Amino acid sequence: MTDPHDDPTRPEPDRGVPDPASDRAEAALRDAFARRANAFEPRELLVPTRVRRRRPWLPAAAAVVLLAGLGVVVGVTTQGGGGQGSDSAGSAASSSVRGRSGADSLAAGSAEAQGAAPTSGPAAAPGMRWASRYDVEVQVPSSWVDAAPPTRPDCIRKPGDSWDDAPRTPYVASDVRFRSVPAIGCAPVRTAPAVFGDLPFALWQPSLSFTQGGPAADLVADGTWTYRGWTLMRWSVPGTSADHPVQVSLLTGPGQHALAQRIRSSARTFSIDANGCRATSPVQAADIVRPSAATSATRLTPTSVSVCQYARGGDGPGLLGSRLLTGSQMGALLRGIAEAPSGSGPNAPSHCDASVPGDTAIELRYHRGGEEPATAYVYYDACVGNGIYDADSTVRLTAADCRPLFARLPITLWSYDVVLRGVCRP
Repeated sequence: MTDPHDDPTRPEPDRGVPDPASDRAEAALRDAFARRANAFEPRELLVPTRVRRRRPWLPAAAAVVLLAGLGVVVGVTTQGGGGQGSDSAGSAASSSVRGRSGADSLAAGSAEAQGAAPTSGPAAAPGMRWASRYDVEVQVPSSWVDAAPPTRPDCIRKPGDSWDDAPRTPYVASDVRFRSVPAIGCAPVRTAPAVFGDLPFALWQPSLSFTQGGPAADLVADGTWTYRGWTLMRWSVPGTSADHPVQVSLLTGPGQHALAQRIRSSARTFSIDANGCRATSPVQAADIVRPSAATSATRLTPTSVSVCQYARGGDGPGLLGSRLLTGSQMGALLRGIAEAPSGSGPNAPSHCDASVPGDTAIELRYHRGGEEPATAYVYYDACVGNGIYDADSTVRLTAADCRPLFARLPITLWSYDVVLRGVCRP
């Protein structure tokens, strides 16, 4: 018997028929933008942005387009990030990061490289996996992938059009707060109640997302809503901080009521998630910091490495995504770190205001048996201070030591300085 969450029954989409007269101007604008956007090649962004990235900052995909003949300028809005620190901050010799014993054998995927991270909770049920954000984790079917939600669902008119970047399988939504968003006016094709959002009904997929509230971010109301057999549930997870409550949103399809209840009942708070990442980390600080000597990454052969990404500058749980590397994936990362040149970089101090921190950073946690994990911190989305920091050393970012960190979601890289072109992403 096929599980309903593996092959959910899909109702026929209710395709609205827009008025051709009222949509003619909008369609012309959208088509003109699409033609220009498809021809875009990344280059220096020569428009005003946040001061710390003055000229050569690159979002993952960004453009400012003048639609010829229409007199309309389409911009890009973004929550970019810069950096804090200096080249001298990372000039120490890279003794403990670079000289790791066993890196070559781990790259080959030796048996010793297989391992799991210590966690503060139970293992997921068979056929399920944990998905975590901030200080909350929830079990979802193992078949649900990590994926970015649609960039502009209100601009999608039908499946397959130029704006359609919606996931095609059930997914856990990755954090997209720092993703660039095209600033163009669109009128959504909406048939469902507004609480379900702007994505056309034909593109709905079962999905899960997290939202963190706070002094400057109010959460929407909890509740349950239904439409044509689909159910949207939103609930605030008990046990999260009163100053930083976390709300989970779950959309499930027809015949998935039992699955929805199973997912909701699994929600829990944690101090260390299933991938070995803490809810909070010192790397969240606005300033560049180093791990303490007691927990820094020394000469060891770990059984697994947790890749933990955090939002910087906040004082609450800031975990945005986590992965656990073992075997050959872990070995490739460790070998890249061991072979990297010493010192901070690549950097371009003339490109930004170094007093403004970057958006995100990564903590690497090296696990071996029941020992306290060793740690290293990774900074990558600025024009200064980039590198991998141990307690007493720093190495430069290279394709070999940086790309493995961003090889898969939910670890994201939405923006970076032009000096890092080709380093952390191909």
